Amino acid sequence: MLKFTIVLFFLCTSFSFSQSDWVLKKNKNGIRVYVREIPTSEINEFKATTILSADLEDVVALIIDGDNLHTWNYKTSDSKTVKVLSETERIIWMKNDLPWPIRNRDHVTHMKIEALSESEVKIWLLPDTSDIVPVNDDLIRIMDFKGYWLVKRMGNNLSVTHQMFGDPNGKLPTWLLNSLLTKAPYTSFSNMKKMLGTK
Repeated sequence: MLKFTIVLFFLCTSFSFSQSDWVLKKNKNGIRVYVREIPTSEINEFKATTILSADLEDVVALIIDGDNLHTWNYKTSDSKTVKVLSETERIIWMKNDLPWPIRNRDHVTHMKIEALSESEVKIWLLPDTSDIVPVNDDLIRIMDFKGYWLVKRMGNNLSVTHQMFGDPNGKLPTWLLNSLLTKAPYTSFSNMKKMLGTK
């Protein structure tokens, strides 16, 4: 319990100190995407928000379903739930496609599901440091990332936030990476709405 508390404290502080202010980059179809610079990297961090008319349980189930993440998450061509550790923890693997001739990436995520209250759930996204998924020589493994999903019931609707920083590893143009930080979460949220049958 103490170890988990320390991890949560580190995550909360890493998201709250020394970063610049959020800048709104896209506001369309009820989806807002913000980006900001962080002092430790040339790659920016993004935060996307939207309001959904859906059940909290359905949204959480969609987010943690590793076997079907590839059906709605941006540029994810394959995904699977590697291992369910408990009701609140699981290991997810995802493959991300990048434009040729850039090598595709993959990453292994340790999801930690935290019920903040009966109406609010936070899903932490941390790199899994074990060797549960062997490295594929055809892919570049992403190891430096952190983020979360926050799903909160607000009356008859849900507020959904996705915040993420990730370094894709390897030599990639910073301008290219930062240009994807708006399109990627916007597309994922749009696909999520279609999956849930909501506007």
